[in-house]
Amino acid sequence: MKLHIACGARILEGWENRDMARAPKGTKPFNAIEPWEYPDESLDVVYSEDFIEHLCQKDQFTFIHQAYKKLKIGGIFRLNFPDIAWSLANWIITDNGLDTNREYYHAPGGHVFVPTKEYILTILPLFGFNEVNSFDRNVTLIPWFEGDSRPVTFANTLDNRPDEAQIYIEGIK
Repeated sequence: MKLHIACGARILEGWENRDMARAPKGTKPFNAIEPWEYPDESLDVVYSEDFIEHLCQKDQFTFIHQAYKKLKIGGIFRLNFPDIAWSLANWIITDNGLDTNREYYHAPGGHVFVPTKEYILTILPLFGFNEVNSFDRNVTLIPWFEGDSRPVTFANTLDNRPDEAQIYIEGIK
């Protein structure tokens, strides 16, 4: 079983697509920081793009812990999230000062705790993940992966990040 968390309007064929705020038609709402309804060690993959940065640090820990518990041995946990260092250097700290609107930090729904690549690479093993690696966009250990949709590169949005402004990490249980 492949679980796609915080899918929004993006439905992946052959996956269990779940979202708390915008449950897609034909799916049930899903709160990733509550106990998950799936049996322990029942999932092959847990995938989430541009979600973890919307959680406080405590909820990030709960989310990672739930993913670890529910993954089978050898299962893959894939995270995709914005690179805060890139955003600071290229968008937030500008010649005119500080522009915190650029990465929409305003609640509700804004970025709460944006992790760094090093942070996630350090903490996933603490939760028990045996192998943790950083990849480029659409590079993965998941053989039937359709690819990442983030970052979104639409003109005139606050989310117009290039690929190098996004982090892709996988942990194997």
